[in-house]
Amino acid sequence: RLPLTSDLAQLAAELDREIEAATARPTYLTLFVGILDGERQTLRYVNAGQNPPILVRASGESVRLDPTGRPLALLSGGTYEERSVSIGNGDAFVLYTDGLVESESDQGEPFGLARLEGVLAEARTASPGEILARIDSAARAHRANTEPADDATVVVLRVGPAPLPQASV
Repeated sequence: RLPLTSDLAQLAAELDREIEAATARPTYLTLFVGILDGERQTLRYVNAGQNPPILVRASGESVRLDPTGRPLALLSGGTYEERSVSIGNGDAFVLYTDGLVESESDQGEPFGLARLEGVLAEARTASPGEILARIDSAARAHRANTEPADDATVVVLRVGPAPLPQASV
């Protein structure tokens, strides 16, 4: 459907109505859809109730791409807002599911978004594969002997080359 429309908010609204009409209640789903424009160095997106993806700037700054509408088919007829964020070489874009941030330690403490952002700040110059490995390692260490209650999916995209690490003196 993306080639048929340039309006991501309209696309989300159409999917919202169609999914509600075609599924039994209480079915709903979250969606993050974005279009990366390398020439303009922007990402246009709609976040329909998905955990906020994190844009990690090459500088180390984190930008959360918060929801711009509720999950699709939850309460059909809501509105969705298309937003845009600038991107640059070395920025990393991290998408994840709730199974990661809600995974709990032996004491019942969730891994959490702040802990994820800390891992990402430390790994900002790493390759996507290394970022994934560091997230996995941190999540496993946090859970210790606790089995995860939900699956976790993480996707990492890097824009252009990663910056070189700064030497400390």
